Amino acid sequence: MKKTLLIGFIGLLGLVGPIRAQEVEVDSLPAQEQLRIFTELEPEVTIHQSGSVERLITSRVQGVEREVTTVKKGYRIQFYSSNDAKRAANESAKVAEQLRKLNLGYDIYRTYQAPFWRVRVGNFETQEEANEVMDELLEIVRKQAPKLLENGGVYSTHDEVEIN
Repeated sequence: MKKTLLIGFIGLLGLVGPIRAQEVEVDSLPAQEQLRIFTELEPEVTIHQSGSVERLITSRVQGVEREVTTVKKGYRIQFYSSNDAKRAANESAKVAEQLRKLNLGYDIYRTYQAPFWRVRVGNFETQEEANEVMDELLEIVRKQAPKLLENGGVYSTHDEVEIN
């Protein structure tokens, strides 16, 4: 039987078949060489699956109830963005933590997409919705944590958002 190294996502508990980003024969390769191939390819995997597959997975995870989340294009409110290699990672962590302490009622996302560290808030389907919430949040932040506004402008921006 021919062995292959599959680079991609294999669903929880083996309930979903492999989604192949790339396939490489590894029958005769030693384990170290297999690992080298995998790390050099540094795959970025996008998974496209039907909602029924997600429901099947969530129903089989030891009786744990989970919300199914859909990711789609929308808007978030950006509080921080920097590509300063020396400071951005630490500063973005501090900004995210300060926002969490304010209990704003919206999810807070700290992300790195080379070369930028960003902190964004919320999941909004429209820019109008994001702007309305942004005005409310800015009022809270100005009163309770004005230093958060020293890092530059706060604005709504396109992003992939999670809609329950």
